[in-house]
Order: sequence, then C-alpha cells, then structure tokens
Amino acid sequence: MDAFGGKDVPLPVDPEDEDFAVYPENWKAVQLFLKLGTQWRVGPMGGFFGLDYSAVDSVMNLCRVRKKRKVFEQIRIMEVAALSILNKKESAPHLNARKPAVR
Repeated sequence: MDAFGGKDVPLPVDPEDEDFAVYPENWKAVQLFLKLGTQWRVGPMGGFFGLDYSAVDSVMNLCRVRKKRKVFEQIRIMEVAALSILNKKESAPHLNARKPAVR
C-alpha cells in the first residue's frame, strides 16, 4: 500500500479466533461477502465508504445467486458492521489526523 501513498490498515482480528459459526440461511451471503474483500470503496484519506455495489451485482451474477434481494440485504448488514470496525480510530489512525481550521 505504501507504493500508492497509503498506509496499511491493521484489522482488529485475533489470529487465534479464525473460526466462527454461520447459520445455514446466511452461508451464501457470507461466502459472497468474503469474495468481495477487494471491492471496498476507499476515500483519498483512506476511509472506507462501503462496497462497490456494481461489483456486488457482478459477483452475484457470476455465482448464480437466485435470491439477489435477500442476499444483498444480508451483505449490507455485514457491510455496516465491517465499516464500523474498518473506520475505528484504533484501526485507522490516519482518519483522525488533525484537519486544518477553516477561516
């Protein structure tokens, strides 16, 4: 990331806690969400804004998702939860840089 003028953002992940339970009705959405890991919209200062929804649609088409509306809503729930973690002060210190006063 330094090659592009940005900083690596450490994710608050416990390496000992890699396993997690997923209800069967959410499994397809979790799989798709994980496939979208490179499709985050990021601002010029490094803040995460959300997923690129055109990429979400493309991935759903490639994976032949039948109930797109339901899966999209499930992905959006995960997106909101992920954004709150990705944009936390501890996770993204560059987002807390002091902004110049406007006069």
